[in-house]
Amino acid sequence: MTVSSPPDATSELIGRDGDVARLDALLDGVRDRGGALVIRGEPGIGKSALLDRARARASSLGARTLATMGVESESELAFAGLHQLLEPIGSRIERLPDPQRQALDAAFGVADLVEADPFRVALAAYRLVSDAADSGPLLLIADDAHWLDHSSLDVLSFIARRLDNEPVVFIAGLRDGFSTALEEAGLPIVRLGRLSACDSERLVDLVASGLSSDARARVLAEAAGNPLGLVELARTVPGAADPVELLSPTPRALTARLERAFGARLDGLGEDARLVLLAAALDGRATTAELLSAATLVCGQEVALSALDSAAERSLAQVRGSEVRFEHPLIRSAVQSTAPPAQRLAMYAALAEVVRDPERRLWHRAACAVGHDDEVASALEEQAQIARRRGAVMVAAAALERAAMLTGDPRRKGERLVRAAELVYDLGRVDVVSRLLREAESLELGPLEAARLAWLQQMISGDVWFERRAAKTFVTIAEQLLAGGDPDAALRSLVPIAHRCWWTRTRARTRHYVVDAAEGIGFPGDDPRLLVVISLADPESTAPSVRRRAAQLRLQEMTDPVAVMYVGIAAEKAGDFAAGSRFLARAVEGLRGQSRLGILTQALVHYAWSATYAGDSNYSGSTSPAVTVTVH
Repeated sequence: MTVSSPPDATSELIGRDGDVARLDALLDGVRDRGGALVIRGEPGIGKSALLDRARARASSLGARTLATMGVESESELAFAGLHQLLEPIGSRIERLPDPQRQALDAAFGVADLVEADPFRVALAAYRLVSDAADSGPLLLIADDAHWLDHSSLDVLSFIARRLDNEPVVFIAGLRDGFSTALEEAGLPIVRLGRLSACDSERLVDLVASGLSSDARARVLAEAAGNPLGLVELARTVPGAADPVELLSPTPRALTARLERAFGARLDGLGEDARLVLLAAALDGRATTAELLSAATLVCGQEVALSALDSAAERSLAQVRGSEVRFEHPLIRSAVQSTAPPAQRLAMYAALAEVVRDPERRLWHRAACAVGHDDEVASALEEQAQIARRRGAVMVAAAALERAAMLTGDPRRKGERLVRAAELVYDLGRVDVVSRLLREAESLELGPLEAARLAWLQQMISGDVWFERRAAKTFVTIAEQLLAGGDPDAALRSLVPIAHRCWWTRTRARTRHYVVDAAEGIGFPGDDPRLLVVISLADPESTAPSVRRRAAQLRLQEMTDPVAVMYVGIAAEKAGDFAAGSRFLARAVEGLRGQSRLGILTQALVHYAWSATYAGDSNYSGSTSPAVTVTVH
């Protein structure tokens, strides 16, 4: 049989005429206007091929391309994807105004003393891209965007929504089955379907013209119109030890079939090449030098760059600049899945030795740890605090959960699990919160952690809305938190029961009881948490005082979006709808930037309420989302 080379990015994309025309129309007008497009589809459907086509088209038009690629192993590294995208124009960061430069420095870990405000990071990145576009049109590409970290996705969606008047086009490839901020931003979407029977036959005949009729029929049936499946299965038939087994009629997930096809292409690679590819699969941001060093440690003898020649010849991976890039993400998956578990652990340990970036080095240490490792657990806890300050809540939660798994002391482990659950609750992942709490319940917990756990259980069960004597339950939890030395958590814990007071016909005695409990914790009268509790619990009695106290707070001086939301809610319930609308608009932007979907839902409801009463349903402030934004 004859196996032809696959078409390059500038040649015809079989069965994609309409999609190519839409892509070309967007790019052809880039000098006059910008825009954005999300290309969505199943694995192997041709998203990357269209992105390559866009890159080639942009080059022919004189536009510069900045690209980032999502890697599953990096999805927990805050702003990693954004850093990769902006790195080629990183020298321009110094020209930004100080607040924006400092925001990007904080996001990229350059300045430890400055916390990354997600809104400022997004604004700074947008300004950087706009300034770079003054020198010529730009194409921004995000391939495998579903594996980008949430912080980067939020910034990219912010930028993509604002390109109409910029000579910049943003195009992202997104796999089906994932929900990201790019879709939620309302960007135009191209959904790639499978190829028709006629187009599938054309593609198979192009890449494998010598297939027997039986093998050809099996390839067409198994690939079911998936372009990558058609190409890879057709390529693999002659080299497989058992072609019948490879193309077995037994139903399997398409991704598994493709990974198996890619795995077959790894057969015959030398050990050196496999080790370098394994290192690249486990760390997509490692430099070539780091990959070779890690492979050398595992191999026990020096591994040279020439080890990758055979991988390049098989179109598995290429050395591009200082990085090794896989030709398709499924090759990365195949490399990981076919490596023995002991070898993966050894490679993680080697990467932990050679990788220079401290955050990635820590995650490699955590990945290779077996059993308990209190030193790594403590380091992960510190990293969680850093990530939380940077607004990367999901990263912080992941770090705390992994720290708990490595913790030997049951009480300390329980504490970390509960803290992880608190962060995940903010993200709206009730299923994960339930799992973490079940694990924590089986451990010995101190009084403070037990109170935190009790509060979370109340919240995910919904008892706050239906349980009799719920006010007593929540005030008791607040007292336990206060006695345990956490007055901040004590005051925050009363917010849900205060909400119940607002939404239900609560007796005056209960309202006064909640207000007295909040004021008795001892915080200043203008504390946002105190304002929101007393304004929700008893608005009739507290409204004049709340309006007076809230008026003393300055929105531009507040960086915590939850605190901003609390002030907005308090102002709204006290009757100052204009102030409530301003504060809540900024809170929505900040919470979305941190992917704190649970709290974001509350903020959107209150914002819609406040803006409506303020006569501000079409509010057009620079930080305001539309009132009709769909709740995540």
